[in-house]
Amino acid sequence: MKKHFRLFGVLLCALLGTLALAACDTDDEHTHTLTAHEAVAATCTQDGNIAYWSCTECGKNFSDAAGNNEVTDVTLPATGHTYESEVTTQPTCTEDGVRTYTCSICEDSYTEAVAALGHNYVDGLCENCGEQEQESEPTEGFVFTLSSDETSYSVTGYIGTATEVCIPSSYNGLPVTSIGQDAFSYCISLTSVTIPDSVTSIGEGAFSYCSSLTSVTIPDSVTSIGYGTFRDCTSLMSVTIGSGVTSIGRNAFSGCYSLISITIGSGVTSIGDHAFYSCRMLTNIAIPNSVTSIGNNAFDGCSSLTSVTIPNSVTSIGSQAFSYCTSLTSVTIPNSVTSIEQQTFYNCTSLTNVTIPNSVRSIGSYAFQDCTSLTSIII
Repeated sequence: MKKHFRLFGVLLCALLGTLALAACDTDDEHTHTLTAHEAVAATCTQDGNIAYWSCTECGKNFSDAAGNNEVTDVTLPATGHTYESEVTTQPTCTEDGVRTYTCSICEDSYTEAVAALGHNYVDGLCENCGEQEQESEPTEGFVFTLSSDETSYSVTGYIGTATEVCIPSSYNGLPVTSIGQDAFSYCISLTSVTIPDSVTSIGEGAFSYCSSLTSVTIPDSVTSIGYGTFRDCTSLMSVTIGSGVTSIGRNAFSGCYSLISITIGSGVTSIGDHAFYSCRMLTNIAIPNSVTSIGNNAFDGCSSLTSVTIPNSVTSIGSQAFSYCTSLTSVTIPNSVTSIEQQTFYNCTSLTNVTIPNSVRSIGSYAFQDCTSLTSIII
């Protein structure tokens, strides 16, 4: 009798199964009761979903109303914003502008500042807004010397006490065209100096031993930097050399132990002997394509210099030009170089490999002496 009852139960379940949408895959089997869910489009910030049906009993989701195709993920991920930008307020010489970013899908927007243009003075007038250039208030304490032809003045000394000085572009109605030899030498309290565009030359030792000077910008009007101009300016950290400068003199920046950044203008053709001697904090330097010669000991003792690329314009590299550059790991020598002088890379203990191009005809004595990490050299 029990066997007949069990058989009847099995037949009844089979009959019910043909009528139900589907049976749940659980211990407590039941017929799915499906609820329809409409498709919801995803937005920039919120997820959407596909059209699906879900069982109110077990929570399973299906892609059709018959409950045949179970799906585990019905979510449509948020699309994220697609921003397009335009400058909605133009910047001026003195005021920032506004750039507006707008999402092309939901029109959400945000703004950011566009930096002010700054004045672009040409012959005393700003090309952007027409404003007259105002000279900085000159500092007192300068010693001026009239030129022999009585057409200009030179700053030949400074007896003031200011730590920040602004050299005037004119004096007694005549232009100030030069900074004389040793004019500011040993001004140990001087921290900054503004050089006007009227100056065309800076004399030997003009700022030597100014141990508190931290930065200097040499205008495009200057054509040469003399011997020892900034020698032993031990606090000097950054230098910008204008494009008018054609030569950097001997010892121009030697002993500038704190120098970490220097921009050499595109007009420089020669870097003199010992020009950057013992600039121990200098890690890299960009030598412009205008340079044709690098003098003896030019970067000697630049112990933090890690790499250097010598442009194709250079034809000669002086002796000991990079000696004791103990952090230098690689060097590129261009095809323009015809000779490597004696001790050029002497004691470059981190230099691992070097390629010498076909143009080189001679290598001086001890050129790579004590390069103890050198493992490969291609000639």
